Amino acid sequence: MPKKKVKPTQGVHQKRYYARKTAVKSTGAPILFQITTPKAASTTKARLVIGVHRTGGLDTPLKTTINEIPMTIDVGDAAEFTDFFAPLAVPVPPSALQEINTITVMAQPGTTVASVQLVTTSTPTSL
Repeated sequence: MPKKKVKPTQGVHQKRYYARKTAVKSTGAPILFQITTPKAASTTKARLVIGVHRTGGLDTPLKTTINEIPMTIDVGDAAEFTDFFAPLAVPVPPSALQEINTITVMAQPGTTVASVQLVTTSTPTSL
């Protein structure tokens, strides 16, 4: 049986935008970050990714806001690790994105917020 060639008609673009502040130690109070992104009408999906580290693991969900929209990030089994270091992610409605995005992170005291990034996915009109 002859193989059919697959010819895509659309592509997908994924971009990452990072906050400039890194390795911020949490006292339990909100930590403020800003990420600049182009306001693209073609953004179909977005997610907020927060890299965290904490000796003794995490047993409290991360609370965050993006442009004043509250979100909670489940930490799963992070309490089981003696040293937890991983990215945690939450979907963001593309309509919530602005050119300058203000993000607050409230993490368990002793947590280091290593990085904060927005990952956007867009579909161009054609290849």
